[in-house]
Amino acid sequence: MIPYDLWYWPSIPGRGEFVRLALEAGDLPYRDRARAEGEEALVADMKKRGTAYAPPYLVAGDCCIAQTATILLFLGERHGLAPRDEKGRLLAQSGPNELEAEPSEPPWKRFARQFSDVLVILLLIDDLVQTKRVKGRLVSHRENSLESI
Repeated sequence: MIPYDLWYWPSIPGRGEFVRLALEAGDLPYRDRARAEGEEALVADMKKRGTAYAPPYLVAGDCCIAQTATILLFLGERHGLAPRDEKGRLLAQSGPNELEAEPSEPPWKRFARQFSDVLVILLLIDDLVQTKRVKGRLVSHRENSLESI
């Protein structure tokens, strides 16, 4: 089997990592051209091909496959690294269509947690201190301020 040529920006960490992991998981022969030859060789190869606009890309004979997701789809189908049935392949490609449920906290706990904050306690004390009677009714300083407007 002719080895694949893997190109990516070697100066950007992680750019070719997912493709490299798939190639190694499938025990597929490949040449890490980006590490071996550097950025100047990458730019020269992109100009020569005229089709790869955004590395990473994988060269397989005459075929040039760009973008990580497309490369992984290509390798998965070609070398059995992905499920064979359509449902399994789609699930592997996009993940499950569900939200992870976080354990629900009872409302009383959320309410009680507010009183563990020192600022909340200080504001409550301030409100009690500033409260006064107006026409036989308790009025906070906030209500009194609004009435004066």
